[in-house]
Amino acid sequence: MKTFIKLALIATILFLSAPYSKATANGGNDNSSNKTSKSAMFFTAISHDFGVIEAGEKVSHLFTFTNRSEEPLIISSVNGSCGCTVPEWSKEPVLPGSEGQIEVFFNSKGKVGQQTKTVTIDTNLDSQPIVLTIKAEIEGAVSKQ
Repeated sequence: MKTFIKLALIATILFLSAPYSKATANGGNDNSSNKTSKSAMFFTAISHDFGVIEAGEKVSHLFTFTNRSEEPLIISSVNGSCGCTVPEWSKEPVLPGSEGQIEVFFNSKGKVGQQTKTVTIDTNLDSQPIVLTIKAEIEGAVSKQ
């Protein structure tokens, strides 16, 4: 009976840790789809780590996605989690099967240490927002300019 309980406990732990190991297996950059297969937007990656950057440095990353639906995809809003994270995207509809891009700019001015920021996307085809993530480790003196 004790062996059965131990095996059940181990199986439960392995089952619960599987989603965590998928997201961290490649250094925290989850390169799978951002949503379930029901999502119209399929991103090649939903997170980006800039690594170590200097305080005050401005960096950007281009997120690419494909419209997997059979209807034109219209991005209604894209919002950064703070003023230091600014997204830019095309306001034109993305046709079925076509690619689109969202460029995310990050300004590290006034920041220090590990930073994680998000960008939330709303579209006409997805009922739930899609969230992109950027990370950076800020080193050096804090710039207040």
